Amino acid sequence: MNEENYYVNKKNSKFHKYSDAGESFEPRDMLKAAIETNKAISTLTKTFKRESDMELFDVIDKKQTGAFIGAIFIQKLADESDYLSKNPSQTGHPDLVPTKFVDEDKDWDQKYWDQFPHGGVEVKTSCGNLKNGMTHILTINDSRVDHITGVVWKGHHNEINYLLGLYWDYIDSVPKIISAVFSNELVPDDFTNTVPKVGGGHTTNVCITKASASIKLGNGWVFCLKERKYSQLMAKRFSIEFGEQTQL
Repeated sequence: MNEENYYVNKKNSKFHKYSDAGESFEPRDMLKAAIETNKAISTLTKTFKRESDMELFDVIDKKQTGAFIGAIFIQKLADESDYLSKNPSQTGHPDLVPTKFVDEDKDWDQKYWDQFPHGGVEVKTSCGNLKNGMTHILTINDSRVDHITGVVWKGHHNEINYLLGLYWDYIDSVPKIISAVFSNELVPDDFTNTVPKVGGGHTTNVCITKASASIKLGNGWVFCLKERKYSQLMAKRFSIEFGEQTQL
């Protein structure tokens, strides 16, 4: 899939602002990173099959697949843009920070990067919520778009902003990034907050985007595959109006 296969939003200084200095990203940079991510995953899938005689996504489960896609996308976006870089900390938040703040000569400060205060882009992935009973019917590599009830993104806390939500699905048995939405206006009330019970094992807090977050994310939509079933899904769930005039 190439750029012409996607709707691409126009750069918006309000809804695509990623820093407290007012800088905005280019939606086309996000799309290019997604396309390069999809290409990389296709190549890795073929290589893994050739070298192991196994299917890569029979080994990597769905939860791991989302993290796998996100990690590749973050690297590709850092490569694609000259204004966003990977957070120097492996536990850093957000995933990408304005490049102008990254100085390898400065002393390392773990707390500074783990709660970076000047914006950036936090990347989350989702393949949608399945209808009841479908989890046991669909195989790992089956497309899910015809069987989902919504698209949400999850985190371990509700203090998430500058969120880039990637929606992915299996196409020809390989996961592909389909669409992206963004918001720099999220607040804790835009997330559910499920606190684990005392003595409940290793379960952590689970915070999920709510309807209020979906509205904000739809305002900052970035790109979407033009295939009708996907564009209709995103239009319905995030109140987006796609059209030829949105292409750059």
